[in-house]
Amino acid sequence: MTCKQLVELIGNKPCLTKQDLAIRFAHSVRTIERWRKAGKLPKAFKVTGPLWRPVDIENFTVPK
Repeated sequence: MTCKQLVELIGNKPCLTKQDLAIRFAHSVRTIERWRKAGKLPKAFKVTGPLWRPVDIENFTVPK
């Protein structure tokens, strides 16, 4: 993904960090990382670390 594509995709919308998701789902950052590696979360953007768009997380349900 090019920088231009990334800017068009996320624009001025805030992105969520692993820490944000851990708080939102009441799980540890390590659990969020395991979910990411297992492909259980929507695809993240990798800029300085994985980031998720809030719109992608809104309909996400915690895996069992």
